[in-house]
Order: sequence, then C-alpha cells, then structure tokens
Amino acid sequence: MIELHPMDIDRSSVFTRERYMALRGAKETYAQVEGTAAFKELLEEFGKLLNTAVGAEDLGVFLLHRHYAFGPGSIPLERRIPWGESGEYALVTRATSDHLHEKVAPSRWQYTPQSRLFEALEYSTDPLAVDRWASLSSRREVPAAAARILEDSGLWPFLGLTIASRSSLPKRTGEIYLETSDSKAMASVVRVQTRGNSMGKGQIPTVWVPITSCWCEDGMKCDAACIEEGSELGCSVIEHCEVPSGEHHVVPCV
Repeated sequence: MIELHPMDIDRSSVFTRERYMALRGAKETYAQVEGTAAFKELLEEFGKLLNTAVGAEDLGVFLLHRHYAFGPGSIPLERRIPWGESGEYALVTRATSDHLHEKVAPSRWQYTPQSRLFEALEYSTDPLAVDRWASLSSRREVPAAAARILEDSGLWPFLGLTIASRSSLPKRTGEIYLETSDSKAMASVVRVQTRGNSMGKGQIPTVWVPITSCWCEDGMKCDAACIEEGSELGCSVIEHCEVPSGEHHVVPCV
C-alpha cells in the first residue's frame, strides 16, 4: 500500500487559479452526491473520524464549487467585515492580492488520489481557522484518514475538506452558516441564520459537519455522529461501549 503524504504546508497552501476555475458550480456538483448511498456512508465514516481523532476538531466536508473568476496573483480570501445595508458582520470571500500583512491560512482543500495531497482552494483570516490549520498540518494521521474516506467513497471529485468553524462569526445552538453569492460585488458571503428559517427555494447545502454527541443509558454509552445538512439534522449511532455504573450522562445533539 502506498503511504499517503501529510498535508504538506509548502504544497497545500499554494493556490492554483486553474484548479479553482476547473470546479463546477454548486448546483451541478450537488446533483452528483445528493441522495447517494456513497454520500451517506462518507458522512458516517467522517463522523467516526471526528469522534476518535485528536486534531480533527472543527473539520467538515464541503461541496467542491467555485464562485467567480480570480485574476493572476490573487487568491480567494475570507475576511470578517460589515456587509449589506444592515452593516452586520459576515464572512466575505473575495479575490485579493493584498494579504501579505495578515495571518492567512488555507481553509478549504481539494483532494486527488493522483497527487495524494490536499491542495488549497480558499483561505481565511479567521483566528480559529489559522490555529486549526497549524494543528492540522502537524498531524499527518488526520488528513491521511480523511483522504482514505474521500478516496474509498469515490466522491473526491465532488467533495473536499474544510475547517468549518469560525471564531470571528460564531454560531449558537439552533443556528447554521448560510452561504450566498453577491454577483455585484463578486463575493461569497456567509452569515449566521436560524436553523429551519434559512433554507429557501434554490438553496442547497455546501458544508456538512458531523458533531459528536453522547447518549448514555444505564451501563451503556452511545457515541453518535450528528450530520448537519442545511436545516435538517440526522443522528446515527456509530459505537456502543459499556461504562461504569453511575457515570452515564446525556448530551443532546446541537
């Protein structure tokens, strides 16, 4: 068996415009994974990874898709800035070549079996994303496991790896991140929305985050992966193990 390379910082942090522009649109890509058994199995396996691997915190699976063209020398960079008439803060991704004075880290990657590397597609200035990137790039077992899951599913042309959480725009229980495109500003805009009220006509999920939770009964502990799909939340039990009497507790899916 060929050993997977780690997510090498020198190669995976380099943005390639041609690679980004070769991506499909979100609607076209989602049609390739929606409702498939391989997609369900991939999410379950990814949930197991997050539930067992140190350093996999805040990771998610995202739909490989592009928004707008990026000129030579620029990268798609996410910043937290006031946006729209309300002036509320949002995470806004636009093409920029002026980022050398900021702490920037790759936050979304595409994996290909040919290169056996995760190659950067988008970047962020969010402190949590920068911190998680530093941790992730030093733990080769986590990206190696994620690579195997993507490759085994056969869905690697449509799905990639992302750092899903943000400290600069946190969401609370009952909320999700909603990503929209602003064609006039040529930007991708992520806002926090209430779960159940955010998914409208024409909107599709682009990020799935398995969230680990526990349900404990007398003498039994159940580890579950909760898969966040837009406004829907489904839970599947992935492992059972006995725990000493009196040490059970309940933590609900959030």
